Amino acid sequence: AGLLAPARREQRVRIGLFVGVFALAAVQLALPAYSSEVPQRLSLVLEASGGGAHWLADASSGPLPESLRQAAQFAPRPSRPHPWPAYSRGLMYVASAPAPSEPLPAPHIRRQGRSLQIELEAPPDLWALGLRFEAPARINAARWQGRPLQAANDAAGARLLLVLGGQRSVSVELDLDDEAATPDVLAIALGLPSAGRPLIAGRGQNAVASGFGDMTVLHLQP
Repeated sequence: AGLLAPARREQRVRIGLFVGVFALAAVQLALPAYSSEVPQRLSLVLEASGGGAHWLADASSGPLPESLRQAAQFAPRPSRPHPWPAYSRGLMYVASAPAPSEPLPAPHIRRQGRSLQIELEAPPDLWALGLRFEAPARINAARWQGRPLQAANDAAGARLLLVLGGQRSVSVELDLDDEAATPDVLAIALGLPSAGRPLIAGRGQNAVASGFGDMTVLHLQP
């Protein structure tokens, strides 16, 4: 009996440790996943093209808050709407949205062989202009207001992002390797229009926009 006593004490200690671990795990599982001190990263985007539009909600940090899901009737599962711009490279929740009431600005595109010149008078709230070409097109050279720019070329195609600052008259010259390539032109504004207020409220206090924050992205038709 004397020899068995230490082993019994160690067994009681081990059982006590296991019980404590399981109790702590149960308490942790009962706590909410996010709080105002440790919020969920959850950016929102309004994307419009032609006469249609939809909301996008970042799915990289987990499921949507139920209040946000109800605010726009988001799809129950995330998807990959398209591979670009960068905000939608991962999984996104998608919901239908009202189309913009104002007409989208139309860029002027002039083509001469493999050279393109794109001109646009940007609205006051426009933050950036994006250009995208589907693969296998590549941008060999780019110039903005006469200054050289570095374009990104990869397996998805070619793309270029111009942060406008105070510049409103945009003039971009591109040298392509495909004279038939046609760009997808995107106007990007920071923030959401008034139609997005219910979504911002539905995001709640335990989720915040991250990166560049919420965005409005308009696909412009030349």
